[in-house]
Amino acid sequence: MEAKVRGSVARARAQLALVPGDRSAGVIQWLALGPVEAVLGGRLVDLGPPRQRALFGLLLSRVDQLVAADVLIDELWAGDPPAAAMGSLRTYVSNLRRVLEPDRAPRAPTTVLRTRAPGYLLDSCGVEFDVHRFTGHVTGGREALGRADPEHALEEFDAALGLWRGDAYADMREARWAAPDVARLDELRCSALEGRCAAQLQLGEHHGVVAELDAHVRAHPLREHGCELLALALYRAGRQAEALAVLRDTRERLTEELAIDPSAVLRQLERDILTQASTLDWRPPRSNAPIVVAAPLMGPPAAPAPVPATASASGLPGVWNVAPRNPGFVGRDATLAHLRERLRSGGTAVVQALHGMGGVGKTQVVIEYAHRCAAGYDVVWWVSAEETGLIGEQYAALALELGLVSPRADTTSAVRVLRGYLREHSRWLLLLDNAESPADLRAWLPTGPGHTLITSRNPGWGELATRVEIDVLPRPESVALIHLRQSGTGAAEADRLAEALGDLPLALAQAARFLAETGMPVEHYLRLLETRAEELLDQSPPESHPHSLAAAIRLATDRLADVDPVALALVRIGAFLAPEPIPADVLTRPIALASRDLPSELTALTAAVASPVVAHRSLGRIGNYGLARVERGLQLHRLTQVILRDQLSDAHAAAYRSYAQALLVAADTGDEGDPACWPGWARLLPHLLATNPATSPSSELRDLACRALWYLWYRGDNRSSRELAEHLHRQWGERLGPDDRHTLRAAHVIFLVLTTFGSYRQARRLAADTFARCRRVLGDDHPDTLLAGFHLAICLHVMGAFEQSRQLAVDILARRRRVLGNDHMDVHRAANVLGCTLCEVGELEAARQLHENCLAYGRRALGGDGFDAMSAANDLGRDLHALGQVEAARQLHEDTLARARRVVGEDHYMTISSAGNLARDLLTLGEVEAARHLAEDTLTQARRVLGEENHFTIDVANTLAAALCTVGESAAARQLSEDTLTRARRVFGADHPHTRKAADNLATALSPGAEPAQQGESDPPER
Repeated sequence: MEAKVRGSVARARAQLALVPGDRSAGVIQWLALGPVEAVLGGRLVDLGPPRQRALFGLLLSRVDQLVAADVLIDELWAGDPPAAAMGSLRTYVSNLRRVLEPDRAPRAPTTVLRTRAPGYLLDSCGVEFDVHRFTGHVTGGREALGRADPEHALEEFDAALGLWRGDAYADMREARWAAPDVARLDELRCSALEGRCAAQLQLGEHHGVVAELDAHVRAHPLREHGCELLALALYRAGRQAEALAVLRDTRERLTEELAIDPSAVLRQLERDILTQASTLDWRPPRSNAPIVVAAPLMGPPAAPAPVPATASASGLPGVWNVAPRNPGFVGRDATLAHLRERLRSGGTAVVQALHGMGGVGKTQVVIEYAHRCAAGYDVVWWVSAEETGLIGEQYAALALELGLVSPRADTTSAVRVLRGYLREHSRWLLLLDNAESPADLRAWLPTGPGHTLITSRNPGWGELATRVEIDVLPRPESVALIHLRQSGTGAAEADRLAEALGDLPLALAQAARFLAETGMPVEHYLRLLETRAEELLDQSPPESHPHSLAAAIRLATDRLADVDPVALALVRIGAFLAPEPIPADVLTRPIALASRDLPSELTALTAAVASPVVAHRSLGRIGNYGLARVERGLQLHRLTQVILRDQLSDAHAAAYRSYAQALLVAADTGDEGDPACWPGWARLLPHLLATNPATSPSSELRDLACRALWYLWYRGDNRSSRELAEHLHRQWGERLGPDDRHTLRAAHVIFLVLTTFGSYRQARRLAADTFARCRRVLGDDHPDTLLAGFHLAICLHVMGAFEQSRQLAVDILARRRRVLGNDHMDVHRAANVLGCTLCEVGELEAARQLHENCLAYGRRALGGDGFDAMSAANDLGRDLHALGQVEAARQLHEDTLARARRVVGEDHYMTISSAGNLARDLLTLGEVEAARHLAEDTLTQARRVLGEENHFTIDVANTLAAALCTVGESAAARQLSEDTLTRARRVFGADHPHTRKAADNLATALSPGAEPAQQGESDPPER
């Protein structure tokens, strides 16, 4: 399989090598396998008027041979030369010399178009002549077949056929002088195609080669070797009856047209097929793959599965060349129904383009559609559209099958007749498989009332067709595919396998087949997938697909490298990020790397990103090769990423990883505490985690990871922020030490999460330790030291140590003012904490003034929806409540709750605290039922999101217990108060305001006649 991929790459490169502009200056090329052309220094040479061009073509057909002048004259003027023919011939020769040797000095001897009595000789020394290259590859392919090396043979034949750009001497084919060389080259071309198919059969590609051999045999029905190969391919593909039909048709043609019998080889093949001789079964060539165990790679192909009820009951259409149904096809029912509905409801020339990355099963969907909907068509024809130069021959084969032309009709005439037929008839379906470019296919799309389905990796079909994206399978269908192909796999194992392979159908099919062939346990396969993914994904491609997943990705990468090195650099960068969309503005941001030993593609990228147009154009090209999605940025499948990474040397992999990290660092993510910036952080976070900042040597990447921790906490994703912060804190502590600034910054976020979940004693110990470390390592006035002190002040406040909290908050506020100035958010945050503590110790007016200033600054700096503004509003409302201005507090808390719900959602701690504050206001204002319902909902939410021992949870439980006492539900109030009192004593101690309030509620519940204390009439409420 690997040799076939290399051969296909060689074929593509052979074509690219003959494209003007790709060659370096000074190289000369002569081209005859298509229109006759000469290329010098990468540019097409103008060969002059038609007869002068014909002279060059004539000499090219006899290259390195002396051709007499009178022969040239006779051929050029078709036996009727004018009197001045010799003079014209000399003029043509002189003109050709000027264009073929433009740098030759005057009167210097010619080295290309030589004068030799009695005529002229075209010398190919030092010239790349495509005919010579073609014949050399054909010879190499035959020799490789002779020594039983089908992989090398396939590579040689692919390279040979890749040189053809159309018919030989295409623009001079009708000239009588061209006939001998055209016939010779056409014969060699047929021989090369048959040699390539023979190599594919030796490699087990019998399914994939059937369509190509079928078209070849239809075009050349008397070539016995082609018929032999087609019959053998059909037999190995499980189509025994069709194989025998090919041999019978060949025998009849030979008898009727040539009056001869088939060769002994064909006769023996027919007998072997009838007896199902084991000698016809495919045997794999010897493999060096180290993973494969003793079991054979494959046995005889299984017969196709019975056609389900959705298929035509009357069989297949009379004109049909579609591959057999895939017995391993599962799911896609919605897609198939969608296709059918689209095609039925459309007007004329309905065209649907199925696009998606390599391996998602686009071709299999089209094959399944053709079989299911066969009854709706009289003509269903499969066309390989990867090479547009071969589409005409396949259309001509369809015209011949329909009886529209004779076997001797030329391709152009046959295509023209076929187009007329398709315009007049409706019950036809054309399947154009693996098309690369909409621009290349545009001229081949038929018009008429029939249907056309295109498969392509390229998503850019919007102008020519309705696009239908084929994505990976849903998980249940992935599991079903594994069970269908490997029945011994359990449901849990199949699910783990599907997860590891990203639900990609080709990878699933390969894995299932490999497991069936080797008997390997799924767990062993999954372990191998972690360490040897590319090698493993090269094994056991299904017969329905021409390449393994790894080979297909390598082939696409090689093609992309030839076309656009910048695009190749972008896709390789994506291999070191997450399998999520990478924003285009992140990928195309200019950065500079210190390393001088960069891969050439990265060097090209650093130059290209200076132009957004160039960079985005390269980004768009990636999708054309099926390596990634590009609609919402660059998104690679995880298996594609693994294979791309494995292609790189260690040094180049390190360079690409560093470049990817630098792109993330340079990304414009914005303030992690600003909800407007959260979508950008959400897009960036998976890529940041994929670069593993815990082990990265990049200090800038670790800084970005610290900011990401704050983003997670601000967003309210407490569990994720805790898990990531603890992981980074542990890793950085081990690698960088406990006093490293990044280790200490991770500790800041761990503190916040601990307080969120009510682990206040643990949080206090961590805050005190971090504060002490920061003071020792960074100094008293460092921002990280002040942040650690700020956190410790919060923790002391929450736990009821108000005087300690006050002293520390005053110190932190003074230091921040001195270091940062008055007009800074961190200064106002310190003032806000101090205000909360002042409220607790009874200095309500001072607290109110601080909170009003904080709210004004927060709204001015970040808007009313900013976190600091909402936090200050909540605290100011509690001051107002304590001051007896409950209606004003209610209005402020209602506004804050509405903002929090809109900005951060129902489950955020900001929303929960705002709702708890509002419930208390409502209760104090006598709106008891409204207070009760809001407190009940908020308590349920707080318990679920924040836990039982969070201070917000305990605070709202106290409010609900007071409401229950007010409405006379003493039993419920007693039960809730007892539970709250127990938790408050355990968490905060006996003297905490929460504990005292729970005790008051319990006393009221035990004495139903007593009036419950209203919030604001006793102790100031705790935050």
